[in-house]
Amino acid sequence: GVPEGTQRLLLGDVELRSCSPLAPLMAEGGLDLALVRRTPVQVVFLNRVGQEGMLLSKAPPEVRADRDIVLAAVRQNGAALRYASEELKGDREVVLAALDQTSQAMDFAAPELHSDRDVVLAAVSIDGMKLIRAAPSLRGDREIVAVATLQNRSALMYAQPHLRSDLHFCLPLLRRDGLVLAFVSPELRANRECVLAALQQNGLALQHASEDLCADRECVLAAVRQNGDALPHASWELQADHEAMSTAVTQQALEGRRRRALTGRTTQPVICPRNITGQWG
Repeated sequence: GVPEGTQRLLLGDVELRSCSPLAPLMAEGGLDLALVRRTPVQVVFLNRVGQEGMLLSKAPPEVRADRDIVLAAVRQNGAALRYASEELKGDREVVLAALDQTSQAMDFAAPELHSDRDVVLAAVSIDGMKLIRAAPSLRGDREIVAVATLQNRSALMYAQPHLRSDLHFCLPLLRRDGLVLAFVSPELRANRECVLAALQQNGLALQHASEDLCADRECVLAAVRQNGDALPHASWELQADHEAMSTAVTQQALEGRRRRALTGRTTQPVICPRNITGQWG
C-alpha cells in the first residue's frame, strides 16, 4: 500500500483534508477524486519542516505549493509563510496558522486577506502596528482599532481620521493608556475631558496636550498628582506655581519610596525643574 504521509487526495484541483466532509460533495453528484502520491522530496520536507519551518526556504516550487507541508512549516515558524506559493499565501487557514506563531506573517499574506476581518484581528492582537497592513475599511473598524491601540498605542496613527477624532471611541482607550493622547486628533488634544482622562491615567500625557491645556491649572495639577515628572511639560507660569511644585515634589517622593520598597535599593532623588521657592535647583 501507499504510506499515508505520501498521499494527497484531490477533488478536481482542490486538495481534500482529512477532516473534509464528503457527504455534501456526494450530494452534488459524482466525485472526481484522484489519489496522488507525493514525490520523495515532498515526503522529506513534510517530515522536516515540522521541526524547522524555515527549511521551506530551500524547498522547490512543488513543495512550497503543497498545503500540508506549508501548514506544518508555518505552525512551527509563522515567518515561513514568506516561502509559500502565492496561492497558499492567500489561503485563509494557512495564514491564520502562521499568525498563531508571529504577526510577521501578515507581511507575507496575500493582499486580499488584508480585507479579512479575522485575519487582521489576529494580526493586531499580537502586534498592533500591523494595522498598517489592514484595508482602509478595517482601519475604520472600532474593535480592530481598539485592539490594535491597546496592544501598541502608536497603532492609532493608522486608524481612519474619524476614529481619531471620536471622543466616545478614544475616551476608553485614554483611560487605559493616557499616552494614547499623542495619537488622537488635535481637536481631542485640546478637549478638556479627553485630556483629563489621559492625565489621570498617566501624568506624562501632559506633553501631548494642547498649549492652552498645558497652561490650565486643573490639568497640570491632575498631571503632577499622577506623576511629578510631568511638571516640566506645564506652561512656564504653572511650573512656578507653588501648589503644582509642592504636589510634584510630594508625588516624586512617594514614587521614590514605592520603588525602594519594591527593589530594596536606594535611589537618587528626582529633581523638580524648580525648587519650592521658584528658583532653578
